[in-house]
Amino acid sequence: MQYKTYYEEKNTVTVGKYQQMRQAMTAGDQQCRTERYTLRKLKFIGGETRASQADYALCVKDGDENQIFLEKKYVQNGVYFRSIQRVTKEECDQILEGQLEWMKSHRCDLLADFYLQVTLNHLSPGYLTEYDRELIQCRKGNAVVFCRKVQRAVGITNRLFDEPEIMIPCLDEGKVLVTYKKSVKLPVIFSRLFTGQEENLGEGVFLSV
Repeated sequence: MQYKTYYEEKNTVTVGKYQQMRQAMTAGDQQCRTERYTLRKLKFIGGETRASQADYALCVKDGDENQIFLEKKYVQNGVYFRSIQRVTKEECDQILEGQLEWMKSHRCDLLADFYLQVTLNHLSPGYLTEYDRELIQCRKGNAVVFCRKVQRAVGITNRLFDEPEIMIPCLDEGKVLVTYKKSVKLPVIFSRLFTGQEENLGEGVFLSV
């Protein structure tokens, strides 16, 4: 399984500070790429006695049925490991309804791994969070993500596209969540130890999901 590996740091700033940071990052730098989008993320949760070591979530970008992804993410020794796989709307619906036999021994390592984790740790759809994001992709694979709006649906759900009845804001008024991501390429020996693979995606770009 291939992973994007990076360091991550989060902070909250005022709207004024966000505007200053954004202007400083984009002014005169043609190598910065900016993208705004809405991301919904439905995180899976496990049983109390056997929690998964990694977080799994279904993500949809801008409510587009053609941009649905299964995400796996975990942290080890301060390094974030992240892998994603695009899935169809039909496959997404099957996952949310617990119809997972088609994923068993799947040729995609992430889907096969997810099936195993669901079986071992009794994972099921949990909490839905929506992010209004602005991604600024910088040189050498580094990125900053600004979130001016983060809100979470009340209660557990298995619906990714339906509008929740109640959404609770996760940011104080006038605040912006800033996430700094710095790409890191692990030596081959560490990649094998941590992920069981010979390469990671440390030099690749950050996918906007």
